[in-house]
Amino acid sequence: MRELLLLFATCAVAMLHGQVRSDRAIVLEGADPADRAVRGLKDPVTADEAMNAGAIQGGGYLYAEVSGDGWQAVLQPAVPSPVAGLRILLHVANGNTGPVTLSVNGSAPIPVLKNGDQPLSPGDVQSGATASVVFDGTAFQLIDARRIERKPCPDGTVAVNAMYCIETAQHDSIDFPEAVNVCGALGMRICSWAQFYLACYNAGSLGITDLTGDWEWTDDTGNSPGQLRVVGQSSCTQASVGTGWDVQARYFHCCFRR
Repeated sequence: MRELLLLFATCAVAMLHGQVRSDRAIVLEGADPADRAVRGLKDPVTADEAMNAGAIQGGGYLYAEVSGDGWQAVLQPAVPSPVAGLRILLHVANGNTGPVTLSVNGSAPIPVLKNGDQPLSPGDVQSGATASVVFDGTAFQLIDARRIERKPCPDGTVAVNAMYCIETAQHDSIDFPEAVNVCGALGMRICSWAQFYLACYNAGSLGITDLTGDWEWTDDTGNSPGQLRVVGQSSCTQASVGTGWDVQARYFHCCFRR
């Protein structure tokens, strides 16, 4: 009886203070799922507090507003120190003008990198962008929200638009498999019909030669098994079909996706 009274007194005192501490696991064994839930947890304020389902589902504890090149993220609850795998969602008020660092709840500034080891370039993150970063143990890696950087056109090609480049000179006539290999060895591919047409339409201003006057291979099918589209015999719009195993040699241009 004495032990029971002591236990009751201990629990009563704990309840008066609004919390119960236990050095053992608490197992909820109610038959109904509602009896196995802990309710009434407030949103956590410190990192050692339990987190309720609403806070986890909302994700706001890993979201922060930042600006400039020295990002200062304030998370609630505060993260004691970044650990590998920490992912933070950031709303960037102002685009960066150079390399960026990120401080989390007053931590020392940590570099924000792209492509593994490269500092951010001016304008990589635009004003108003939402960026996601992951800490790899040494730096924060920017995994989205980056400005798209177009690749430069290879030597011997010209940009038709922001999406692709085309060779300015025509290749000698060979069969289709050989033409595929030639373009592949150059890091390119045979132009599609749409790419050919746009380049052909603007050939004069772009300095592209020999897009008309003979049939050229394209990387488009001819709407039938084994057929390929050939174009350019007498104009930019003239088209016909040839078979992929056709031994007849045809000319071609290679295109490069930027």
